[in-house]
Amino acid sequence: MIDINKSIQACDELFRHLTRAMQRKGVFVGSTAGYPRAEIASINEQSGIDKGGDVRQILVSIDSMSSRSLGEALAISQRNLDLIKEAEDTTDNFRILGVTESTAQTMEDMTETQAVLYRVINSLTFYIAAK
Repeated sequence: MIDINKSIQACDELFRHLTRAMQRKGVFVGSTAGYPRAEIASINEQSGIDKGGDVRQILVSIDSMSSRSLGEALAISQRNLDLIKEAEDTTDNFRILGVTESTAQTMEDMTETQAVLYRVINSLTFYIAAK
């Protein structure tokens, strides 16, 4: 048997925690076809950064999308960040020690129906510790 050296994936709990935190009326949260929408585009759990491996670093990209305007996408993005800040700092097995925003990127995409899609992608780094 291969020893992975981690009994619980923190990224799974953090994904569920953030998805719940961003829920609100008027914005779809998660991978769906509706707009306006917010979704966790990627989540990447790094190895433990302390000697015991209890403190972990998780890189998260949150994509905020609007089919109407860049302003709406920016407002969705800001509300996502506000809701994450207001959320509890614990999950079932982990405590969120802190979070930093490293980048925010805007872009315009064309959808399959040739409509313009406005996007804001926030890159966040979460530091969490096992309880």
